[in-house]
Amino acid sequence: MKYLPFENITLHTQLSVEEVIERLSENLEPRKYSPFNNRTLKKIFAGHIEHNTFNISRWVRYGKYSNTIIKGELYEDGNTATTIEVKVRLHLLICIIVIFACSTLLITGFIPNYPFLIQNLFTILFIYVIIIGQFNRDSTQSKKHLVELFEAEIE
Repeated sequence: MKYLPFENITLHTQLSVEEVIERLSENLEPRKYSPFNNRTLKKIFAGHIEHNTFNISRWVRYGKYSNTIIKGELYEDGNTATTIEVKVRLHLLICIIVIFACSTLLITGFIPNYPFLIQNLFTILFIYVIIIGQFNRDSTQSKKHLVELFEAEIE
C-alpha cells in the first residue's frame, strides 16, 4: 500500500513506440469538461497523446473520470522494444481541497474556545485513509489496464 498519492512506475514492452501509441489511441477518447459527460464510447481512458507522451485518466463507473492522472513518456529500446515511464498522481484539485479542509480543521482545533483538536485530528486521519485508499485502488486498476494493453512488464 502506498502512503502518498503519487507513484512512479516503469513498463517494458516488446511493442514499438508506434504500436504503443496506436493501442493507446484505440482505447482513448478526449476529455470532456462538462457536468453532463454523456459517455457514448466504450474506451478505457480519457485524455490525449502528444508526440511520445500521454496524459490520461481512467474511466470509472457512471461516465466519470478517476481522480488519478496518469502521465507517461515513451522511449525506444533498440528496434522493437519500448520503455514507458509512468507517473500516477492524485488530481491537483483534489489535493488542494484536501489540504484546505485539513488546514481549516487544524486551525480551528487550536482556537481556545473550540476544544475539539483530537476530534479534528481523527477527522483528518479519516480523510487521509479514504483519499489514499481510493488512490491506491485507482492506481492498481490503471496499472493493470496499462500492463494488459501494452503486454508489458512492470520493472
